Amino acid sequence: MSKILIRLPRKRFVEELGKDVLLGKFEKHFIKTPEKSFSNSKTTIAPVQLQTTGTFVKDKENYLIFDSDWLDSYKQLKRLAQIISLKDIGRIITLLGITKESVVVESGAGSGAATVYLAHVAKKVHTYEIASEHLEVAKENADILGAKNATFYKGDIYEE
Repeated sequence: MSKILIRLPRKRFVEELGKDVLLGKFEKHFIKTPEKSFSNSKTTIAPVQLQTTGTFVKDKENYLIFDSDWLDSYKQLKRLAQIISLKDIGRIITLLGITKESVVVESGAGSGAATVYLAHVAKKVHTYEIASEHLEVAKENADILGAKNATFYKGDIYEE
């Protein structure tokens, strides 16, 4: 299971200034494979630490680690074509009244972001895409997010 690693900001009170000074900034990292070490410019964190949950201190920095959720994984989707924003997908779902009982037909899978989000909400999604490379990326993204209720068709929705 993937993880979210957060480096918490570090503050120190500076008497001369009479206020807290920020020494380190907030960082958020998506850890796709916690079985491997994570490195950035500041530190390296071993897999044994990445496979836990909770807080820990490493190199005087405070970290928080927890399991990622579906939305965290969604935000990591491979993008080929431009995707619809989360705000807009939410609006589409709301305005159309899409529920867990809905069957959706979509024209233009693109990178598959809307497809997998709709599949997360609806009973079934049928999507058509004319560009082969977009279709492959959309299928790959659907597999990553477990959208087994999404069916992909190569072709023009008007002709199919």
